[in-house]
Order: sequence, then C-alpha cells, then structure tokens
Amino acid sequence: MTWEKAADTQAPAGTTTGHHLYMDDGEQGDFSLVFSGAGYPDLTEYTVDGDLIVTGRPYRFYTVSENYVGLSTSASDIAQFRACQAPSGQDGPESVSTSETSVTITWAAPSDDGGCALTGFAIIVGDESTATASLGVTYSEVHAADVRE
Repeated sequence: MTWEKAADTQAPAGTTTGHHLYMDDGEQGDFSLVFSGAGYPDLTEYTVDGDLIVTGRPYRFYTVSENYVGLSTSASDIAQFRACQAPSGQDGPESVSTSETSVTITWAAPSDDGGCALTGFAIIVGDESTATASLGVTYSEVHAADVRE
C-alpha cells in the first residue's frame, strides 16, 4: 500500500510525525491497525503479507496521520484491493471459421486464474505496430468483423 504524506499545518504541533494503516479482514468486517508509522513521517508505503492475507478476498484499507497532538480525526478515503495475481497459462485462440470479412475464434480459460475470478479477455488484432485490443470480451466466442491483413 502507498499513500500521500499528510500536509503539515502549523509547526511544531501541526507537523506530521507519522501515518497509520488500517485494513479489514477481507470479509467487509471491522478495521484493525496493521502498521504504525509513528516517528516516520516520510514513510508512505507498507506491504501487508503473510497470515493477514487470504488469496481472492477483497481487502479495504485507510490511513490516518499523526502529529504532536495526536491522530487525525478524519481518515483517508477507503481503498479496496483484491489479493490475487494476474492470470497465467493462457493458450492462444483457435480459429473456428473464416470468411472474406470475418474470423471466428474460440479459446479456453487460463490454467491459473491468479486467485480471483476472471472478469474478461482482451483480443489483440494486428501485429505489434498496428495491434488494437478489444477489451471486456466475455468468455465465449468473438466474431471479429472488418479484419484486415
């Protein structure tokens, strides 16, 4: 997780002395402190790993800042991230049929979804210099009209 350093206000009491990172349990439960950056005002990054993370769950995070008076009364916006990796093991598409104006292809899901549900596919048409992508394609067949060599 990364965050922006809180703006310093009136010195010395308003000088930021640290940030605190809170996260939920990945099941939309209560938040708990996972990192105290007290005494490290320039530290704006922390990695949460190990026993706190279950692959596939959506975790919510927020930060509060601290100065010599205490913790801020308002938190940062809540950010949500899923604990997963990009899919891997994707085989190439196979041609089902072709005509002068269209190509019908099919493909299988990747062998590893990375721990999260697949949300779509990108079909790339063209070579490296002229490729265009069709994003958000559902898992089925794509009928591509206007295919050019």
